[in-house]
Amino acid sequence: MAKSVLITSGEHSGELYGSLLAKELFSRWDDLRIFGIGGRLMREAGVEVFAGYSSAIGLIEALAVYKEVKKTYERTVEIMEFEKPDVVVLIDYPDFNFRVGKKARELGAKVLYYVSPQIWAWRSGRIHTMKEFIDQAAVLLPFEEKIYKDAGIPCEFVGHPILEGMSSFTDDKTLAREELGLDTEGSLVALLPGSRPSELNRLLPVLLDAVRLMKKDHPELKYVLSLAPNLERTDYEQLLAPFEQDGIPVSRESAVLMYTAADAAVVASGTAALQGVFRETPLVVLYKVNPITYRLMKMLVKVKFANLANIILGREAVPELLQGAATASNVVMELKSMLFDNDRINDMQKDLHSVREMFADKHPTRRLADMVDSLAGWAR
Repeated sequence: MAKSVLITSGEHSGELYGSLLAKELFSRWDDLRIFGIGGRLMREAGVEVFAGYSSAIGLIEALAVYKEVKKTYERTVEIMEFEKPDVVVLIDYPDFNFRVGKKARELGAKVLYYVSPQIWAWRSGRIHTMKEFIDQAAVLLPFEEKIYKDAGIPCEFVGHPILEGMSSFTDDKTLAREELGLDTEGSLVALLPGSRPSELNRLLPVLLDAVRLMKKDHPELKYVLSLAPNLERTDYEQLLAPFEQDGIPVSRESAVLMYTAADAAVVASGTAALQGVFRETPLVVLYKVNPITYRLMKMLVKVKFANLANIILGREAVPELLQGAATASNVVMELKSMLFDNDRINDMQKDLHSVREMFADKHPTRRLADMVDSLAGWAR
């Protein structure tokens, strides 16, 4: 009987991790089928993608994709009932994946949760729900392992797959700029507004105003704007056109290359920001959502910071401009400091290096594949 795995991802970063896992599993087993919720990266990895992920952020934003999510859940249940996967790998996306996990357990599949919910930040009671359906948890942050083990859930800190994905890129600034088709001379600022539609709609106008302010005092600076690969350019033409009119190229290339090429970066809070941390590029993080969502989150969230580097270190090593503070003038103030204040630059890079070292010598995808093999009872 053929081996089978189901992988569910809820956004671009989760899909990346799912695609890495799929490649590793396919390299081990010839008689394996993998079904999944994802996009291009998972398809290219050989996954039989039966539904796309829904890019929603925040409580209010999520309402807009409710019907799509409902249909995806119903399709997922059909796949599990018909294909009977040996292991279901849930990647992040807790509101959706909790339902999938419970159903998978009912149907007799083993459940592995990867990139587990941030129970240390809010809704800590969810860990008791997770205990009902999880066979194994694989966490990305060093302090998470103890939380799950204390709750009686088998868990392991496996490291962060972002570092694996970064290893194939050059770490030479000049080569990175050449690959991006950019001038190799002068200072460069990378602008990374995120991979969710709601982020682009809120952050691109702020970034444009910030660049225009910076140009008044520092016309010599160069910029590159990232457009995440999961987004259709035609959907954002009106927002992107002013950047190109101002001589700022829009690139679909990897954020890793942009961080390597850049002297500083302005980035939406999330996975791309962590890539900047691991690349040790000075950066400022922006976070801006629906005001109602933000007020609700302020009441619920227990941590002080949005960026994982700051959460790990317990202090604001990476500047964060949240909600009303995410203004063009504040971005300019932080950029000037990160580009021209040598003491600030050195201090930040030391902090970023110390965070990266915590993840050294970890091989998360390989270890995760080992867990799948073990849960499924596949002997190698």
